[in-house]
This record gives sequence, C-alpha cells and structure tokens, in this order.
Amino acid sequence: MPAVIDIGTNSVRVLVGSFNNGKFYEEYRDLRTTRIGQGINSGYLKEEAMERTLRVVVEFVEKAREFTDEIVIFATSAVRDAKNQREFVDKIKSATGITLEVLTGEEEAYYSYQGVKLSLPYLNEPAVIDLGGGSIEFIWQERGKTLFQSVPVGAVRLMEAVDKEGLLKLLRDFVGKITPYFHEPVVAVGGTATTLAAIDLKLEKYDPRKVEGHTIELPRLREIHNYLESLPLPERQKVPGLLPERADIIVYGCKILIEVLTTARLSGLIVGEGDLLLGKLKEMTVSKENKGPKL
Repeated sequence: MPAVIDIGTNSVRVLVGSFNNGKFYEEYRDLRTTRIGQGINSGYLKEEAMERTLRVVVEFVEKAREFTDEIVIFATSAVRDAKNQREFVDKIKSATGITLEVLTGEEEAYYSYQGVKLSLPYLNEPAVIDLGGGSIEFIWQERGKTLFQSVPVGAVRLMEAVDKEGLLKLLRDFVGKITPYFHEPVVAVGGTATTLAAIDLKLEKYDPRKVEGHTIELPRLREIHNYLESLPLPERQKVPGLLPERADIIVYGCKILIEVLTTARLSGLIVGEGDLLLGKLKEMTVSKENKGPKL
C-alpha cells in the first residue's frame, strides 16, 4: 500500500491508500497549510517556511509509516523554482531518510490528468486545469495527442506579485494559444477549485463526495469572487467552506480561474477531487506490478 506526500506552494498533503479491481480505497488523508511558497517571487525558499513545512512532512511520514514503508515525497512549483532547492531537498532527506522528488511542470500536469481520469471516468477526454499556489497546469487534447503545459501563475504567486496584471497577461496569452483545443468538459483540480466548490455548496464540513463532480458556471464564479473580495479578511475567514488559512489567497485563485474560462470562452468548470496525489499513487501501484508506463 503506497503513500504520497505532496509539498505544494501553499499546503502539504498526504494520501495513503490502495487500488483493488480498479477501485481506490483510502486509508488516510490529511492537509496542512504551511505556505512554503511564502515570498515565492524572490526566487528563494524562506528559512521559516522550510522549517514549518519540514515539521509537517516529518509528522506525515510518521503517520504514513503506520500503514506502509512505501512512501514518496514530492514537491511542485515553489520548490521547483527555488534557487536554494538543494538546501530543502537535503533537509527532507536528513529528517526522513526519503529523497524528495521535485516534479517538473509537465510531470505535475501528467499526474493530475491521471488523477482526474481515475476519479471522473465518465468524462470523455476532458481538458484539465490544475491550479496551485505557484503554477497552473493545463492538459488538453490536440490532434489526437495529450499535451501538458505548466505556466508560472498561481494563487500565492499572484497575491504576492508586484505586477499582477503582467502575470495575468502571461496567463491570457498562453490560454489564447490553446483555445482552439481547450474545450469542454473542463475539470479544475487543486485547492482553489475544491474550496470554491465547498463555498458554493456552503459546506460547514468539507465532504469530498459532494465536491467531486460539482459544476460551477462562470457567472456564479464571478459572483463568488466579488462576494469574497468585498469582505474584510476576518469576515472572509468565517465563510462556510473556506479554510481560514486560505482566505487571503482564494480571491486570487478564483480570479485566475475566471481569466482562464473567459479567455477560452468556456461556460464553466467541473471540480475534481482526484489530482496528482491519486495519479502518483496509481503509478506507484502499477509500477510495483511491473506494468507502469514511464514519463
């Protein structure tokens, strides 16, 4: 039974489970906001951000070892782009004995797509958006091929950017290029998407079964954005469905999704719970059976 730990720009997540006859059985899941991407636009991981993230990773490794010794730890945008990446990789190795995998943007997109296909199998060749704190990954079909692309525009990166319009223009320019191929159904995964679904559903307690497959139309997305943006931060932190520690970045993540849908002339999105954690777990299971495709 494999376990995966994902060090994202905003949060650290752990998922432990197994596949049997094509169905996933979850044993353990948790999430903590550590924001290793604090100050992401400086190009360096801050010492205090590394330390608080390391503490959570060690805790998650200890918990995962109650179930399995087959544990993978990987990191995405913030660590990928950091000039002091090696320092953090060494910290993880020293504290856990596990070598941290730093995913490329394309690998991140690939695993997210696999996760969506596993969790929403009834969708035929969906386009996928994986929006994180530091980057956004796009997966789409073009001339019979599945293409993956990562763009360095994320909720934390946009919030901290001095030139916010410049980042959004970068995003719009890219989406404009793939618009002929980026068609519905569109699935959005990542913390922004699942949080927006929880807000739309007014969930006092997060329920992945209700979030999975929830549809949000573009006009409703704009309504949610405008409502959240109008609230002072202390009031926003009380909104049902919104984790208080995500209240500062949610308006920026929502803005990014609105820009994507508007530029691509899409009517809305489907929220997916299965993302790169599930995709990576599946690959580990298949690889163990010596059948796994390699990137």
